Amino acid sequence: MRGSKVLSFKDFCMKLKIWERVLLYKSLLLRLLRWYKHEFFSWTSSPRCDHCHSTATKIVGSAKPLPEEEHFHASQVEIAQCSACGQQTRFPRYNDPAKLLETRTGRCGEWANCFTLLCRSLGYEARHVHDWTDHVWTEIYSDSEQRWLHVDSCEAAFDSPLMYEKKGWGKKLTYCVGFARDHVVDVTRRYTHKFEELLSRRTACTEKELGQALFALSEFAIDRCLTQYPDIIQSERRKLLAHRASEEETQLAPVATRNTKPEEEVGRTSGDAAWRQQRGELGANEAAKQKALECSETGLDGAEAHTRSSESNAGCSSADAQALIRSRVAKLVASGLTANDALLKVLADAKKG
Repeated sequence: MRGSKVLSFKDFCMKLKIWERVLLYKSLLLRLLRWYKHEFFSWTSSPRCDHCHSTATKIVGSAKPLPEEEHFHASQVEIAQCSACGQQTRFPRYNDPAKLLETRTGRCGEWANCFTLLCRSLGYEARHVHDWTDHVWTEIYSDSEQRWLHVDSCEAAFDSPLMYEKKGWGKKLTYCVGFARDHVVDVTRRYTHKFEELLSRRTACTEKELGQALFALSEFAIDRCLTQYPDIIQSERRKLLAHRASEEETQLAPVATRNTKPEEEVGRTSGDAAWRQQRGELGANEAAKQKALECSETGLDGAEAHTRSSESNAGCSSADAQALIRSRVAKLVASGLTANDALLKVLADAKKG
């Protein structure tokens, strides 16, 4: 390759280690998402009867939280009536993620709350995104890509931010706000095709007032978060957050054309079909609705495709990643590239992936 920089063996090994970590980082996240969706957490439309264990229950009202339920931040309690035995069952909507590790069930609020906790426990920098039209999901910061990635655990959706509008769910978004441990940010532009059109629905306050409120919340969050750390750490964290905020502002700038991916053209897959239809989220069109019904048990096919692709490229261990990269280098050398050019190409391809 003309103009290629010659890498020393030491430099190559260092870059190889970096990209192994990048590939394994994403692979682990996708494995976590799949496991969480299919094995760990479950969706509750109406709770199983506490008395006869029947699933023939229906939400008929609400009740005031009991002291124990309040302790685990259940500000809302639903009451389900069992048609089999006639008894009633309480369904507290817990907000304490530690409690959710025990109950392991709920709707989007519980799903996102507990999943965000698991991500943070594994070292991912995660934030909670609240959609004012009644949905919640997670964002994970990718150091390698220098951006926040959309992750919806209910749908097993990864990096598919446009799934809620246009050709997907068909939602009319208004405000989407990300809450992290040390900052708060309006991320609506990441999730919409036409921000200017969306602005007509943002009537709770002026955009200036919104910006001021979120800035104040961010300052409060970072002050509370960093107060336990030495000044040097506080200063470095503030610089990092300021840099990220600047980069994100550029990334969220309106784009004239944003094409949807196949996994963003599917209606909502979580919850009963009738419930999704009643909410207007089953799909923006007939094709999206049909795909949503087909994926009701599995979540988005796109997420599984991402997982399979990541697993085939990243492998399950550092040794697998090393073997895969060596194999690619050998094939490129056999095709006529110099060893140095082959190494550079493999590293460039890994970075793109």
